[in-house]
Amino acid sequence: MNVIYDTGSDWLTIETDFCTNCIAPVFNTSASSTYTNKSSSIFSLKYGSASLTGYSALDTVALAPS
Repeated sequence: MNVIYDTGSDWLTIETDFCTNCIAPVFNTSASSTYTNKSSSIFSLKYGSASLTGYSALDTVALAPS
């Protein structure tokens, strides 16, 4: 899975298995032992010309060279 880092933000936004119209690969939340959904309601954010809709969640992220 490719991730584009936004160093001006404290958010990591990725497509997950909750997405109904995303193109694979998406993050499989049930395969993560550290994933926790932090909200039961969906929220929306707008970033310049883009926007996102989803859940607030918490997980542990590790980076490795490709």
